[in-house]
Amino acid sequence: MLCSVATLIHDSYLPVYVQDELGLSSTKIGAVQGGAQFLCQISKGVSGIAGDLLGSQIRVLVFGTFLTLL
Repeated sequence: MLCSVATLIHDSYLPVYVQDELGLSSTKIGAVQGGAQFLCQISKGVSGIAGDLLGSQIRVLVFGTFLTLL
């Protein structure tokens, strides 16, 4: 649940904050958001391969959850 809340805050309020406080244009904010989504999709493939190599998807899931919390 906490990961979902963090994603909601990130996707909803971060662009407004970045535009107001840092003065980035909508195009630059979109590029940053697109880059983040690209890395998210890449990490799904990498974590799947890592889970196969380790023989345990649970270890990768727990590691990813702790990494997200940090």
